[in-house]
Amino acid sequence: MENIQGFIALNSYALLLILFISVVFYSKKRLHYVEDNTYSYLLIVTILTTISGIILGLLVNPTFNVNYTLIIFCNKIYLVFLMLWILVLSFYAYYISIIKKGKVDKLSIVFKIIGFIHTFIIFLLPLNTIIENSIAIATGLSVIYTYFVIAIGFLMIFILLLMDRKNFKSNKYIPIYLLALVGSIDLVVQILYPNLNYLINPSLVLIVLFMYFTIENPDILIVEELYKAKESAEISNNEKSLFLFKITKKIREPLREINKLSIDALKESIIEEKNKKIEQIKDTSKDSLALMNEVLDISELENRKIPIENHKYKPLYLFKNIASMTKIRLKNKNIEFREEYDRSIPEYLYGDSLRLKQILSTLLENAVCYTETGFIEFSVSSIIKHDICRLIIEIEDSGVGMDAQKVNHLFDRVDDELDDGKKKLTFVKLLTDLIGGTITVSSELHRGTKFTVVIEQNIFIEPKSKTTELVNQYKTIYAHAPEVLLVISNETLKQKLNSILKKLKISYTFALTGQECLEKIRNKEKYQLIIIEEDLPKLSSIHTLEKLHMIEDFCDTSVVIITKYNDIASKDNFISIGFDDIITLPIMKDDVKQIIEKYVEKNRM
Repeated sequence: MENIQGFIALNSYALLLILFISVVFYSKKRLHYVEDNTYSYLLIVTILTTISGIILGLLVNPTFNVNYTLIIFCNKIYLVFLMLWILVLSFYAYYISIIKKGKVDKLSIVFKIIGFIHTFIIFLLPLNTIIENSIAIATGLSVIYTYFVIAIGFLMIFILLLMDRKNFKSNKYIPIYLLALVGSIDLVVQILYPNLNYLINPSLVLIVLFMYFTIENPDILIVEELYKAKESAEISNNEKSLFLFKITKKIREPLREINKLSIDALKESIIEEKNKKIEQIKDTSKDSLALMNEVLDISELENRKIPIENHKYKPLYLFKNIASMTKIRLKNKNIEFREEYDRSIPEYLYGDSLRLKQILSTLLENAVCYTETGFIEFSVSSIIKHDICRLIIEIEDSGVGMDAQKVNHLFDRVDDELDDGKKKLTFVKLLTDLIGGTITVSSELHRGTKFTVVIEQNIFIEPKSKTTELVNQYKTIYAHAPEVLLVISNETLKQKLNSILKKLKISYTFALTGQECLEKIRNKEKYQLIIIEEDLPKLSSIHTLEKLHMIEDFCDTSVVIITKYNDIASKDNFISIGFDDIITLPIMKDDVKQIIEKYVEKNRM
């Protein structure tokens, strides 16, 4: 009888302590971090474990004469809470050791499923309860399985500590060290002396108490968060000042060159030489402007706000101009500059020459920066297929080179403004992706680097004669022209709409990209309705719409977007941008029919 009284008294004190900790914890403002939420779960499980232990102690008291089946049930409940306690702490150890600040939604679900499976097995396995000296001693497969799960939990926590051994001194690990010490003692004592189970619940409460003061104290977290915010603001301010200093320094170089060329041009008496220097001034001014645009484009590109500005340009003139500026940068270095251009490159191309110039200028500047002696080679070849020219541009140098690890992470995003070279290469990669190209790099330490850029550009075809235009206009007016233009790149979606519109007996045609759609409209092709896919390659659907509205006489055509969003707010947003309506995925025949009746049938009347 004295044993049961001592057990209940000790566990009651433990319950009062854990309830006091809970009141303090929940009464204060909390930051809902993963650690904070996990500690909250741990408090609840500890309270339930302690309460179930006290209830079990009361049930085995001979005075109450409780049914044996009820004692077994309560014993299994107690074992389940012990298992859940170690599972929650294992989750916490996994988070602070492996995931750190990552997302844990999926991991949380996995642990909950594991907890449910263990609970089911504990209740399924047999359990016997032997009462000696008013103490319930649990035996059987259910108990053995629970001890096995707890032991696995200890092992997992130990392995996680080894994996994160660099942070052994962190305060977050103090409760786990305490668990390893106290828990190991309790587990051994429980196995060897089953009737001495006084200390399990008080030990759990002690560990939770230490965790509050070392890890989960909300006040400490708030202070740390404020300190980090202040430190981040100071670092950001310093980086901005350094960034402005570097940009100012870079802008001075072309301005000095412009000033020097202007003085030489004023002194020059020969007209041809004067014109040549004025042309150099013009090119250098363009480079200075491009540098400023690059500074502004970095933030815009990261927010995907840079528009594609396609136009007719001379590729050979562009490449030679970039090469000329590179030679100016090399005038004080003992470096051989080689340039080679394929004869198959068309005279005129159609694309965004400004973005292409930014990409190549930055790569050549990078080559100049990391090459002291030897050579820099700039070569351009092309492959012509139909009206597309694939440019293959190679920039190779004999500079310092890079090891394989650095090459693998060369284009990774960086937050450090001080890493100016890496930030520029990241910017080049983003620009290349934006205009639909690819960039690869091969390098060997101390032997140089080679960048290869592959970009497809349309071959510019001169406008047809007036007679041909009149014939085409006649055909457009009197021939049975398509009523609907489908701007679709997804093959599955294309086949679905193809099937639906055939059944509705609607004439239609396809455009694979936003650029192709614009070319059709600029060529005076008339449609009653344009249905455009939201996720288009290269030129987005929104940018396509913006450029469509810049074309004269386009206002009579309705534009409907296909989107995966079907809520009212998204529809209002698309309409505010300029779309007339939306079709939501997955495509349904009735939805398409309704759009056709609204925008095509109406225009037929």
